[in-house]
Amino acid sequence: DHFARHPRTDILFGDIILCDAELNPVCYRQAILPRRSHIRRCFLPTFSAATFVRRKVIEDGHLLDTGFRAIADAVWIHGLLGGGYRPAALPEALSLFVRTGENLGQTPASLREARDWRGLASGRARMEARLFGAFHHVRKLVAGAYTARRADFTYLAGNPPAEHRFGGTLGCRWPGRIP
Repeated sequence: DHFARHPRTDILFGDIILCDAELNPVCYRQAILPRRSHIRRCFLPTFSAATFVRRKVIEDGHLLDTGFRAIADAVWIHGLLGGGYRPAALPEALSLFVRTGENLGQTPASLREARDWRGLASGRARMEARLFGAFHHVRKLVAGAYTARRADFTYLAGNPPAEHRFGGTLGCRWPGRIP
């Protein structure tokens, strides 16, 4: 529906609900439009599970670079934003993401791959990364991303799948250490 109402939008980033390994909703993450400079120096601040693109992006040949194992989504979005595709953020939870402790983005190999792609070997590059990270936190604060919010949704989980309902307030932070 968003793409139909906004014909100039090519990439849509939505909010996401993070769940623990038992599929319990734990926190709400608001999508903040990513900036190329931030992705290149810090991290991709959106979740692939709540990212959608127009068919033309794929038909134009913009696919994930299989040369990357863990950060292909960040490299892909970085390229799309540099290629003139227009992004938008939808302030609505579009997906659930389960943090199991085995997610690829949490591995040492992922951190090495990201460090190598970002070229963070020099002290100057690491300082830039800290500055871009701080600026990103200010953008989140101004956008209200640190505010707890009401979330009401239904999802399927288990084997066999059963319907679960959630209604409650979720903060923006994962409590304690991420597994």
